[in-house]
Parts: sequence; structure tokens; C-alpha cells
Amino acid sequence: MMVSTGSPVRYEWNDGELIKFEGMNKKQVYIYDVLAKLFSRKGLFESGSLVAEL
Repeated sequence: MMVSTGSPVRYEWNDGELIKFEGMNKKQVYIYDVLAKLFSRKGLFESGSLVAEL
């Protein structure tokens, strides 16, 4: 179960443990951007999609 607070921080309940997740840092955003561009250039959006969890 995932709980969103509307802020970049989110909490997830996992096997009786509450885990705190923060948004992507600049390095992760850069890597995601590069992967998304490669995914698009290869035409893979026709058979699927690449989506980042926020």
C-alpha cells in the first residue's frame, strides 16, 4: 500500500514496516532522461512505455 502526501516525500507500508521514499535526485533524473530518450529513439514506445515513479 502506498500513501502519498502530495509532497516529494512518500511513505509505503511493506510487511509491517513504514518506509519513507524521497523524490529523485538530480543524478537519477539525468539517468531517467537518458533512458527515456534511448527508449524513444529505438521505437519502443510502440510496444510499451517508460514511466518514473514519483
